[in-house]
Order: sequence, then C-alpha cells, then structure tokens
Amino acid sequence: PCPSKDDMPEVLNAMQEAEGIIVASPVYFGNVTAQLKAVFDRTIPLRRQGFKLRNKIGCAIAVGGSRNGGQEKTLESIHAWMHIQGMIVVGDDAHFGGIAVRPAAEDRIGRKTVVASANKLCDLLRSKKELDGTIKGD
Repeated sequence: PCPSKDDMPEVLNAMQEAEGIIVASPVYFGNVTAQLKAVFDRTIPLRRQGFKLRNKIGCAIAVGGSRNGGQEKTLESIHAWMHIQGMIVVGDDAHFGGIAVRPAAEDRIGRKTVVASANKLCDLLRSKKELDGTIKGD
C-alpha cells in the first residue's frame, strides 16, 4: 500500500472503472504540469498488477498560452503514458488531439479539436460496445 494518505486510491479505482479516459493539462513550460506527471507516476501499480488500463480508450487535450505554446509536446507526454499503460489512443481525426490556446473558451479552432477528440473517443467506445455485443451474441 502507498504510504501517502490522499485521494489516489479513488483516482486509480476511477481509472479502472472508466471505459474511456480524457486527460487534459495546461502547458507549463512546454509540457504537462508537475501534478499530472505525479499522477502518471503513481499509476504504476495499474501496470504492474496486470495492465489494468489495457485497451481503455484515451485522448489528450492541452491548453497553452499561445498557438505554439508546447501543446503538441504535452499531448505527446500524455500519449506516452497511455501507450505505456496499454491504452488505445485517439486524436481529433486530423492531428494528435485537442489543442487550444488560453482562454480556451474563446479559441474557436482549438475548441473544434477538443470536441473532435472527445467525439472520436465516444465513437470508438460505441464501436467497441457494438463489436463486444456481436462477439458475445455469436
């Protein structure tokens, strides 16, 4: 058991129970936040105990201070964590995932990539359920 007494057991459980996972991060100095990196590091038990996140569908979103603020590098770091966990990684149909500029609510182009990424995740979840139903129904 982890010696730290915090909410991480609940976070790990929520990840295991989820059908899909969307990871979002602001861009701090060209990459994910230290807090998100700490969460990633603390998911190692999920990998060591039988790849508990294997085949879960995931996508990434990053918000930076400028259009070229490190969002793609941030998405790359999130994708790397997902791949290490054995997840299925999706993007926004054209690029790597949701990339927005702060303030994201005013970034029309960025919001499109975020919505497209989430929609792609949902589409794949639906397809996976249909396939599972077909396989179980045979």
